[in-house]
Amino acid sequence: MKFKTLVEVLQSRAAGNNGITFVNEKEDIFLSYKDLYNKASIALKGLQTFGLSKGSELILQVDDNEKYLIVFWAALLGGIIPVPVSPGNSSDIRNKLFKVATSLKKPYIIADNKNIDLIKKYAKENMLEKHFDLVDYRTISLEYILGYKNGYGKLENINGNDIAFVQFTSGTTSFSKGVVLTHSNLIANAEAIIEGTKGNSESSSLSWMPLFHDMGLIGFHLTPVVANTNHFFMPTSLFIRRPLIWMKKASQYKIKVLACPNFGYKYFLSYFKKENEYDWDLSDIKVIFNGAEYISTDICNEFLEAMRPFGLHSNVMFPVYGMAEGSLAVTFPPKGEGLVNVYFDRNYLSIGDTIKVTDKSYERAIPFVDEGYPVMGCEVKICDENGNNLEENRIGIINIRGTSVTKRYYNNEQDTAMNINLDGFINTGDIGVIRNGRLIFIGRHKDIVLANGNTYHPHDIETIAEQVEGIELGRIAVCGVPEVDNRGHNVVAFIYYKKKMEQFVKMADALKALLMDKFGFDIEEVIPIREMPKTTSGKIQRYKLIDKYIKGEFKQTISELVNIRKNIDCI
Repeated sequence: MKFKTLVEVLQSRAAGNNGITFVNEKEDIFLSYKDLYNKASIALKGLQTFGLSKGSELILQVDDNEKYLIVFWAALLGGIIPVPVSPGNSSDIRNKLFKVATSLKKPYIIADNKNIDLIKKYAKENMLEKHFDLVDYRTISLEYILGYKNGYGKLENINGNDIAFVQFTSGTTSFSKGVVLTHSNLIANAEAIIEGTKGNSESSSLSWMPLFHDMGLIGFHLTPVVANTNHFFMPTSLFIRRPLIWMKKASQYKIKVLACPNFGYKYFLSYFKKENEYDWDLSDIKVIFNGAEYISTDICNEFLEAMRPFGLHSNVMFPVYGMAEGSLAVTFPPKGEGLVNVYFDRNYLSIGDTIKVTDKSYERAIPFVDEGYPVMGCEVKICDENGNNLEENRIGIINIRGTSVTKRYYNNEQDTAMNINLDGFINTGDIGVIRNGRLIFIGRHKDIVLANGNTYHPHDIETIAEQVEGIELGRIAVCGVPEVDNRGHNVVAFIYYKKKMEQFVKMADALKALLMDKFGFDIEEVIPIREMPKTTSGKIQRYKLIDKYIKGEFKQTISELVNIRKNIDCI
């Protein structure tokens, strides 16, 4: 049966026995697709009673996975537009919430009563008068909606071109943009994921990724619903507290499909002890999605080797390229291929360069992971900065088009015109190369560092920086701060650090010496920071650090480091 809308998909699945298991510390809870449909239909009545109708915007500030999905589907059934935004009480998260609200037309917010009070408090304390109407009159109690008992809501007539939801981008290099994803986009991408992983109704999956992130919501919920498979969720907070539960549950439920970005493997391994006994059987796992800014083969291989005694196959790692604009999946390798490494000469990675493939032992070699072919219904091409097509083996900007690719940004004609061409291709802002018909992701265009007339990619510098004791990947951000004449960058490194500053000075000096030796440029500053700004998927937001640096917010820290260095020199 060919589905036109996600509503049709859920209605069909509600006739069967499959569903979702919510993993908890004490007791796991099963929710069938039938029960999900019924609960969402009742919640829809509550939303409609509150005044929402087809086309209304509803910002989701819901942390509980089961409650989140009930409200999400309630919105879909009524043609209401869900807008997932990460919940939380930090100033950055609250700031994003209100920025998102500003970019919409006339949104509502749904949250639990405790969170509503915190949202209102933040708005008042930060004098966000333009949002007082939103927090006072268009904020909806989650408890009220889920406690509604007075019948079912009215299902709206939905077609494939209607907006299913608006997914805001990760915000790696600038503030998030709202990506319009239609029912047709999402079904097409789900079908492409199923086809690319050779999935079927037995392909059970487990995820700890948050549902406000596209990998969690689209990859590990909507896709399993389309595939009519049982799937499992554990809260992200549970993974953070007790990461080993991830493999315990994968073993218990004979899971076939998992996902994890780089930082997750490293975090998991920090808790895993070889000397302990674990009764895991991981032989049923067929695919572990790995999609991030830059995939570290060393971390992946360390994880695979650590899990090998429990039956995990070495070829299950599935490196992928994707983004919100593509609904999620853009390129996949063949299933069962495993990691495919390629080494390029780092001196030939500027836009327009023809790549030079090298051996691992070559002094200027930098490793990349091959992320495979475009998924079904998606096209990928490489362009120069003027939008001209580049042939294979030349570095350029990744452009995508297809049935699962968005056609516009929500309520944002300017970014739509800037990034989406008349022929439907989207400029992703990512740099890559196509080799043998397969995509290799190089880095973010806006993150490029220009020094001494050469182009450098932050992850290359940061990987080399790990040679300095005390520096770890994910805890260092190398940024290019534009020079006054805009001809190049001053290179600044930010390191997550909470120990004594005297020790930091020695580490900073060691880093400067290493990078001068390896790359031939001097770092302007090495600055300790107590918080590394990252997206919900773990990508470093370098633009935030650059902005703070330009505004002079690190001057006091820099001055302190200068004084410490003087005292050390005098000893």
